[in-house]
Amino acid sequence: RVRNVTRFAAEAVLDDCGGQMNAVRDYIVRATTEACFDTYGIEHDNADDFAEYSMAGSALLFADPFGSLEYRRQAMIGAKRLREIVTVNVRRIERVLDAGGDPGHGMLAVLVARARQDPQAVGGPGADYRQALSEINAMMLGMVTGFVPTNSLGASHILEELSRRPVQFENAARLARAVVDGDKDARGHLHDLLLEAARLNPALFPGQFRHANGTADHGGLLRRLGFSDDETIMVSTGMALRDPRKFPHPNAFVPGRFNGEAAPFNLLFGHGLHACIGRVVAMEVITELFTVLLSKRDIRFVADRPRMARVGPLPWRMDMAFEPERGDRRKAMVTSAIPLLPDADEMALRALLQNGFADANVKTSIDATGIVHFMSLNVIDLGDPGTPRATLLVEINADGTAEKAVRSVVDSCNTLFGAIEPFLDHRPMQSGLFKPRKDGMASRILDHMVTFRTWPFGAIGLNFPGSGEFSAVQLEQEQKLFEWVKQNVFSVEARSRLSGHDSLLDAARSALKNGGEEVAELRRLLIRPEGRRPAFSRIRSSDFNTFLFRFFSSAPFTTAALVLLGLSIAIPVLVAVFGSWSGVLPAFVDSWMVPLLLLAIGVAGFVWVLRRHETIIDQPDDRFASPEHMARILAGEDLEGYAQNHLTSVSQMKPGNFRLMTMALAMYIIRRMAEIWFKPGFVTDFATIHYAKWFRLPGTRKLIFQTNYDGSWESYLEDFITMVHGGQTMAWNNGVGFPRTNWFFLDGARDGDRFKRWVRRQQVENLFWYSRFPQLTLQQKQVNALVRDGLARARTASEKEGWEALFGSTQKAATSLETGEIQNLLFGGLGGHPCAELTAIAFGPGDRRKVGEWLQHLLANRLDTETASPMEETPARARATGIAFGEAYPAAPVRFVAFSSSGLQYLGIADDGEAQGLASFPSSFQMGMARRGRILG
Repeated sequence: RVRNVTRFAAEAVLDDCGGQMNAVRDYIVRATTEACFDTYGIEHDNADDFAEYSMAGSALLFADPFGSLEYRRQAMIGAKRLREIVTVNVRRIERVLDAGGDPGHGMLAVLVARARQDPQAVGGPGADYRQALSEINAMMLGMVTGFVPTNSLGASHILEELSRRPVQFENAARLARAVVDGDKDARGHLHDLLLEAARLNPALFPGQFRHANGTADHGGLLRRLGFSDDETIMVSTGMALRDPRKFPHPNAFVPGRFNGEAAPFNLLFGHGLHACIGRVVAMEVITELFTVLLSKRDIRFVADRPRMARVGPLPWRMDMAFEPERGDRRKAMVTSAIPLLPDADEMALRALLQNGFADANVKTSIDATGIVHFMSLNVIDLGDPGTPRATLLVEINADGTAEKAVRSVVDSCNTLFGAIEPFLDHRPMQSGLFKPRKDGMASRILDHMVTFRTWPFGAIGLNFPGSGEFSAVQLEQEQKLFEWVKQNVFSVEARSRLSGHDSLLDAARSALKNGGEEVAELRRLLIRPEGRRPAFSRIRSSDFNTFLFRFFSSAPFTTAALVLLGLSIAIPVLVAVFGSWSGVLPAFVDSWMVPLLLLAIGVAGFVWVLRRHETIIDQPDDRFASPEHMARILAGEDLEGYAQNHLTSVSQMKPGNFRLMTMALAMYIIRRMAEIWFKPGFVTDFATIHYAKWFRLPGTRKLIFQTNYDGSWESYLEDFITMVHGGQTMAWNNGVGFPRTNWFFLDGARDGDRFKRWVRRQQVENLFWYSRFPQLTLQQKQVNALVRDGLARARTASEKEGWEALFGSTQKAATSLETGEIQNLLFGGLGGHPCAELTAIAFGPGDRRKVGEWLQHLLANRLDTETASPMEETPARARATGIAFGEAYPAAPVRFVAFSSSGLQYLGIADDGEAQGLASFPSSFQMGMARRGRILG
């Protein structure tokens, strides 16, 4: 059983780690602790804390030769906590026994049940039940200390020894894979190899320190060996395990050196009074740990020369990595731009992409990869005005490496990509950049893939992985866990069934622990190492002053300061050596002043050019997007069944190399803001962006922005306008026609109406867009992660209350109203007028003059609420039959009239250009409300 439990915990940790972990603390210690819980029947909220309590006691017993007061203090604290945990579990078992239930198979449950039947069998002659419980507590303290720290220490030292011997590490990995493949003999060979590693690097190295005392002389053994009372001695385990009388060629690594005969490994596990009664269990645990770990594909140490990091005497960190089958923590944000052939039918390709988006089989195929989060395929123009250059823009956001993501997607949708390939030109955008790989769509995407930099040349750009800490499989599992808890714990029926627990979190844990195979996969999610806490919950946003300090103390600025300091020292020294001492002081001053003066001149020149661009050269473009353009854009927004949207914009960059510099500077500042200022996944205080990127492709003058975001376009831009307009202005003011900007980041996007109009004109039609979890907002992803993390480690009452609050309100439905998108009555809701009547009038093909006369009558008999006196009993204006105008509340009945876009056209308002007539109205009005019916309710 201990083998199965160890495997279960080990696989859970490896599945969650994303391909990289601290193999000591996050893997060995955690899996060993879970095996301890199951073997002894102990339940505790936090396995990491439990392990630390036990290790504090072990350090005092085996690694404190000089009687450190700090070691003793920590050991006493750990022992106190362990006694409390054992006592809590004893009380739990007693309640189960009193209720006639089954307390489980654990050793603690067996001891408690035995003590209730016969206290003397547990506590010794004459013991009562209370004394028996005291004896049980002492036994459990010793066994826990002998299980978690000893197994963890032994396995960590074996790993350390294998890290020093690459050949034996590869042999162990080969045997582990053979065990997984079903080779019956491989486990024995792996067991022998691990024992040999333990011999060369024993857990208690160099040995065990003891204080000689005549009362514990073991029949005079110490005196016969020449030790006297009150001496500190060491049992040199390390020397004994390399004794050539017992181990021929003791320094050689010889797995299975005794050829199946009994080996003198009692020296490793203890001898006589110190014989380890758990040595069989220990080797089962350790062998299973290494079987699961070393069988992973491409298992390796992260460092080229791995070294074990320790906390005091205890191993604590050694990083390892492997290629996970799923849940890779690495993120690939692929951007690839492939030119179309000069004679390619662009409209046919657009239709092909749109049909692919509508094909449910394509989405199912991409789902099957298990790694893709978002993906888009669009045809854009990367040419200059007058010389179009149609290009396929590929965007893939997935788990793992870029090559894995691209090949997985192409292989899963080979029919779609096979149909796309004949439209594409294999030549790069800039000749000579690379040598093409093998033929095939995946190779073409990889050949044309770009990596962004924040330098003023090449592919200038920036990636923002808002949900980058989540893998696709993690999101799927955590959503299932959230839904299961909500249904089985927070429903009215479940609450009544689980009312006997102290909190709903305890009820959820109990239901998962005692559930059957149907919740086995969910139960695995609760085995989370300390290093896998959600980053957005453990990393706080920095304040502005902290951001400035860290920004100016980053590598570029510190490097420049060090160079300046070096020059200020080197130049005077050279002057003193090769010149005269009288020139040292002027040289020292010049070495500081000249660079600073040049820097000041450079900054002043930059500011002068910037202000000239902003005030004279740059010309804002305030036109509205055409109705035809808006119809294409809105067709791909606010889709039924999606809580998310996708946006791609392509802007013509302002001319000149200066704008390459300002774009690179903007990208660098925004990148540092995301790294230093914001919490992971957040932009200031809001989290609505899953994946986004700004970039300029090499050899082009196009500024491209792509984003996968939550909610509607209007609410998305409003967030940026109100909270981070400075960052938007820095990035987008390099585009032609952007609203007037001052001082690089002021104004610009703050002018919300002009900014929205400009962005609308830059947008391109969404042809193909894929979302793995279309109903899952970033906020819900974060809630799901917190639900899982709380189940794994919440302990205090406040932590449990905070966890319950995650379910305190119903999650917003995809069809719920967005208050920021609903137009309100300007001056009030006319609550004093309880009755209303609506008359819909359709204009026919008749004489328009009659319609004009009717409208003139409405205007001629208007009700001016500003001048109508409510004190008149029957004012003349109260009998008005026209339209009510004004802000004051009317005392008389009021009328309103509204016209649709087609109604205004009928009345003679023509479309006389993009900035006049009907074109001056918002596109949502021109296209009618049917298109926006879903987001408006």
